[in-house]
Amino acid sequence: MKAGLCTSFYPVLVAADLNTRLETQPTQATLSNIQTVPQAVGWNLYRRIPPHLLPSASACYENLAILSARFDHDNLIDYFQWWKDKAG
Repeated sequence: MKAGLCTSFYPVLVAADLNTRLETQPTQATLSNIQTVPQAVGWNLYRRIPPHLLPSASACYENLAILSARFDHDNLIDYFQWWKDKAG
């Protein structure tokens, strides 16, 4: 996949997906998590997420997931795979 699609286009889609899964109004902390997870998904689609970013991005996803039952992926890795399958 091209870098531009993965680092610009897909993060916008991922952020929109995360926002639709939230059942509450986003807080400042939630917005920060919503910025981190899409960047991680974009990097993962382009190459692989750098290992040093995975713990932080995973924590951000988990912080979002506890806010809503609409987060139906067990963890960030499953969410990565869902986006990879979706991106084709």
